[in-house]
Amino acid sequence: MVLWMMASFFFFISWNDSYQPIGPYKTQYCETCQRHTPQSLIKQHRHLILLIPLYFTNRYYAVCDVCGSTYPVAKSDAKAIQSFYRSIGHLDTFYADIRSLIKHYEAIRADRVDQERLVFVKRDINLRYGQPSVPKDFLDYWVDDIAQQMAQEQRQDTKADQKDIEGRLRQLKDLRDQGLITDAEYEAKKREILRDL
Repeated sequence: MVLWMMASFFFFISWNDSYQPIGPYKTQYCETCQRHTPQSLIKQHRHLILLIPLYFTNRYYAVCDVCGSTYPVAKSDAKAIQSFYRSIGHLDTFYADIRSLIKHYEAIRADRVDQERLVFVKRDINLRYGQPSVPKDFLDYWVDDIAQQMAQEQRQDTKADQKDIEGRLRQLKDLRDQGLITDAEYEAKKREILRDL
């Protein structure tokens, strides 16, 4: 006991085990959720100091954004992604660039991703943001992911428009059935509504 008190008086002991969020990683299979889920990248930082650093390590994990399960990520890939996030500054700018290129090349057609046109988006994103240390498939993943999101948004907009047109046609038919408009007016208005499809 006395020896321990003396040692603690003369030596500074510090143990640190902390987790630092880095940013979004990618969508991949989560064994806990048993489906593909969006995941984020975190760094586990550990060190032990006894006057001088005796032990120091960084480990990287992907964390499922749905259930919180963790999966190890190769240190080289994680460090490359971390440096990439530092270099671009704001993720919002990166996402906006991808979206604008997808629109520019018209890579979403009839609510579906046109893979042939998406090749040009990937090429431009790699020219703008590519770094020797950043895996090409990481940038390609973001282009694919955002293209799928945009296609889904377009599908939802199309469904909303179709429901709106169906409602207008029903309302028009009710007006005709009640005798509030003539058959000729009904047909003319119906053609006008169907032109919006």
